[in-house]
Amino acid sequence: MEDEYQVLEQFCELVKNDASNIFLPQLAVILGAERVDSNYGVSVDAKILLEDDLFLGHLLLRSPESSIELLSKALLEEQTRLLQHEELCVAITLKTGRVPTYKNHVFARIKGLPGANRKANVSAIRSEDANRFIQVSGTVTRSGMVRVLEAERRFVCNNDQCSHVIAVYSSKYESGGIIEKPSGPCPSCKRSSSYTESKKDTICHDYQEIRVQEQVQKLGMGSIPRSIGVILLHDLVDSCKAGDDVVVTGIPFHRWSRITLGERCNLETVIDANTVHVLNTANHGAVLSDEKKQYFQDFWSYWNAQAKK
Repeated sequence: MEDEYQVLEQFCELVKNDASNIFLPQLAVILGAERVDSNYGVSVDAKILLEDDLFLGHLLLRSPESSIELLSKALLEEQTRLLQHEELCVAITLKTGRVPTYKNHVFARIKGLPGANRKANVSAIRSEDANRFIQVSGTVTRSGMVRVLEAERRFVCNNDQCSHVIAVYSSKYESGGIIEKPSGPCPSCKRSSSYTESKKDTICHDYQEIRVQEQVQKLGMGSIPRSIGVILLHDLVDSCKAGDDVVVTGIPFHRWSRITLGERCNLETVIDANTVHVLNTANHGAVLSDEKKQYFQDFWSYWNAQAKK
């Protein structure tokens, strides 16, 4: 990938210029939101991104994990710039009744991937698709409970003259996400091999796993519907439930299955989701607008007054 700092500057310019007016409206809503520590997503259409900046669009499709992280950082920096815009802050305050505040957890959510990145169904996902950006549709057959994922734990060197802090991250390639205490000499002082965990610096995320299965009507005669696990983090948690038809964009990766005594340990393919778009919901078509409700009330009031069926 290109120089990270240079690419970050390019993403910052992309968000600042906002040629298609997709970033400012969403960031204004996020700045006016009440909860500071909540997770927020900014939806970005890949096709619009390719039109606004062809280089960054192709870079995101080629190196999705690092590019999405840099785009999310650019969104955080853009918040700081927008908070210095007095007219915008006044407009947000008048609309929401709250002073706009900086949000620490804002993530870029990419949707509408081009045809080359779309998979016809789950069965079309192959091992070579690992670490590539793909889009696949299906039906949610199982929605796991929301759990807490310990994403980062920090340890302090016990050498009083050092006190170097080491950050240890959980691995998404292993089920359970176990974080172990560092071993070996401290990389700073090279003397102590003893560490104390810093509880206050532990970073946790909301975590949920769902199961997405191929839609039977899209399969050939005699085909068995396949399914794949999908990992949801941050604002994607609880975004869908069993029975929903969804379009998932994300990055597939191989993960070791849980170790069971007497059974072979296998690699399973799961998708680290970036966007989950629900095509239908359980209450689809059941929500009436106020105008529709008033229309029905006026209709029956009129005929009741006429004493007719």
